[in-house]
Amino acid sequence: MAKKPRASTLMNFASAWNRLRETGVRHGWISPNAKIPKLTTIGIKSVARPAFSRAEIDQILAAMPAWTGQGRLAIEKITRPLLRDYVEMLLYTGMRHGTEALAIRWQHISWHMDKGVRYLRIWVDGKTGGRWLIAKHAAVAVLERLHARQSDIAGISFEQLLTSNCSQLVFRTSDLHQPARLDGAFKRLLKDVGLLRDTNGQVRTLYSLRHTYATLELLENGTDIHTLARQMVISMGQQMRERIKQWTGLPVCVGVGPTKTLAKFANHLAKKNAQFDGVCDLHSIPRPERIVWMSGIDVSEVWGVGSRISKRLEAMGIYTVLDLRNASPKEIRTHFGVVLERTCNELRGISCLELEDIAAPKKQIMSSRSFGTPVQSIYELRESIASHLASGAEKLRKQHSVCAAVYVFIQTNRFNNDKQYSAGITVPLSDATDDTSTMTRAALVGLDAIYRSGYKYKKAGAMLTLISDKQTRQMTIFDDQVSTQRSAQLMSAVDSINRDYGQGTIRSAVSGVAQRWAMRSENRSPRYTTSWDELPFVH
Repeated sequence: MAKKPRASTLMNFASAWNRLRETGVRHGWISPNAKIPKLTTIGIKSVARPAFSRAEIDQILAAMPAWTGQGRLAIEKITRPLLRDYVEMLLYTGMRHGTEALAIRWQHISWHMDKGVRYLRIWVDGKTGGRWLIAKHAAVAVLERLHARQSDIAGISFEQLLTSNCSQLVFRTSDLHQPARLDGAFKRLLKDVGLLRDTNGQVRTLYSLRHTYATLELLENGTDIHTLARQMVISMGQQMRERIKQWTGLPVCVGVGPTKTLAKFANHLAKKNAQFDGVCDLHSIPRPERIVWMSGIDVSEVWGVGSRISKRLEAMGIYTVLDLRNASPKEIRTHFGVVLERTCNELRGISCLELEDIAAPKKQIMSSRSFGTPVQSIYELRESIASHLASGAEKLRKQHSVCAAVYVFIQTNRFNNDKQYSAGITVPLSDATDDTSTMTRAALVGLDAIYRSGYKYKKAGAMLTLISDKQTRQMTIFDDQVSTQRSAQLMSAVDSINRDYGQGTIRSAVSGVAQRWAMRSENRSPRYTTSWDELPFVH
């Protein structure tokens, strides 16, 4: 291969090879212990295609009318007007440059009525299958120009053309031919207007127009993300991945589906199978192929199905995602309850879990960690409980709630041969509160009650329960309004300082200083975006 392939291409090859091997093992054609070579995935790193800003797009649109008439060669005089129309149609529809756009015929375009408003509807068929696109109103003028230049269809009106089932290609020059490529002409246009490269030095191409369409629709026009996803299929997901990677440095995968559970399933496919390139839209996968994917994935991978539930499902003959999808929802509810019944229906495309723009306040707040080294001293356990309680209290105040009880627990390591002990206790509070010191005192009273010496404790934690909204808290005749106001001001100041200067900047003395029990984190990745002390140095 003369050109070194990109890493994503090699990952596609490797994924297909691995699926072939897994199929052979599953059918008994290949021994599981057979030594089969692995394909390399080391290649050129993929980079996001550059896009245009709104000002740059306006500059291109303003320059094109005059630029089309400045061609000196005969081929330029007929190609440049076509390029102008082609560029504008890509910007007004978000369709893919190349096979998807150039294959459009007049019979693929029709009018569509929605709430009394008439829109142009275009059928496109590309690498993700066929779909309808709704064009912007400005696309009508572009198509009228194309119609006027094509002599073989100029004899009928534009309205008649859209209902005549005409099989001629839309993007043709005035001599009724379609150029093999328009990339060169677009490159010349960008050179002439000074926009060939973006601020990072990357060369812009016709593909950049599709990325630009998605960005402007989302950020400027307020297009609903689900509508945009249907219009653009996979590209919206790629836009999301690139933006998150750019802003946070975190690589993510995107799954699109008609229900929450199917969207999680699509995300799993995108994460585990390189051919999806990090984005999987179940709408673009034919039903027979979706069934094949479901039949090859273990039921334990379903959102909300853990190892314990999966073992019970396997005892009922449910081994794969497809098995759970095809199971009787009533039978699932009988054995597992309404939650798994909803999951079963969601796998069938029946939405049972609503999307939440704002997460509902938590009914319980748990804070716990395993110790870096075994703990025997009650003093270190007190430090741990106080630290966990402070963390939970901060979350409690963040959702503007109060709690009326604190649960405390301690436990040894059940995976070694030491003496085993675990215990927990719920300590009720006299009044619902969000004050860290009040809840800490109650938690430490509970710890004293359950602590037993002579054990090596591995984990401790605190949970805030009986949570209610602070604004609707039941008052009592013993409430001290002055103390309550002082507590609120103190907690607000503590949270503000810890938020600005780092968690634990201000904490109770009982939380300790050295905290030798703290969880080990030698292999933690650097926190470049959240810790000043871990910013990389440039020499």
